[in-house]
Amino acid sequence: MGRPACAVIPQVLNGGSSALSLGCCGARAYLDASSDGIAMWAFPGNKLEEYCAAIDTLARANKTLTLFHTRRREDIEAGKQPTVRQSLERLSS
Repeated sequence: MGRPACAVIPQVLNGGSSALSLGCCGARAYLDASSDGIAMWAFPGNKLEEYCAAIDTLARANKTLTLFHTRRREDIEAGKQPTVRQSLERLSS
């Protein structure tokens, strides 16, 4: 969503799911979010636990994937040509 940023609230209330707003100049001024790298995300409060659980799951998966790719890159930079299976096995070591 774009302008106005406050429209994200009725969007979430009426739709029952999360919504993202890139904000408007008014919201950015009052929220000290003038950077183009800032977006506003809103979600229904009754789904807070669901969102937290999903974020936790994604964070754990990302940690594992980061380790997988870090170790795989180390092997490749050392001149090895690991298969995906070998890289997966290396996660256990």
